[in-house]
Amino acid sequence: MKALSAFVFASIFIISCPGGDALGWSWRDLKISITTEEELLKNGGTPWEIKLLFPDYLKLKQGKPYTVSFTYYDSELHRRRFRSSESEGKPFWYDPSKLPILTSAPMQLSDEITDIEFGAMFIANKLITYHYTFKCGYSFENIDTTKYVEMFNSILGKPVSIRDMSWIQYEGCYVLNISPKQIMLQCIPGK
Repeated sequence: MKALSAFVFASIFIISCPGGDALGWSWRDLKISITTEEELLKNGGTPWEIKLLFPDYLKLKQGKPYTVSFTYYDSELHRRRFRSSESEGKPFWYDPSKLPILTSAPMQLSDEITDIEFGAMFIANKLITYHYTFKCGYSFENIDTTKYVEMFNSILGKPVSIRDMSWIQYEGCYVLNISPKQIMLQCIPGK
């Protein structure tokens, strides 16, 4: 198996951006305070949604620095929607199976992992934080914490701090948070 909290904004804008075919680009290429919005869009693919607060929308219109978040989703539901519209001859603009930021995620869809979300937040066109959330299906009882901690240890190295088995900090900015129904890998600056 390949291996912040939700943002609440007043206005949601959905766009389609060309150029999400950057083979080999992954979440490991994201750099806090260096990666720009344009780099994410060019190399990570088209986001499902872009979120702005209304004051940030006004700043965008005035050419001033603003805060924006990009969200990418993958799930069997999105993939079925894409296949269905494709078979009906109606192009659907969002194919999560071809987005580098999702296809290079630390984990992929499986019998246990039914939804993947990637979120990135930018201030003044610089990445300030990002996260992956991997959700388990309703029929799944509880996540095998030990299994996933071992998997992320192999990806990220030895933990530098363990609050408990559900909150593990790694070198760099990574924090792994495991709850009964989801796994969240966050890059939190200063951690």
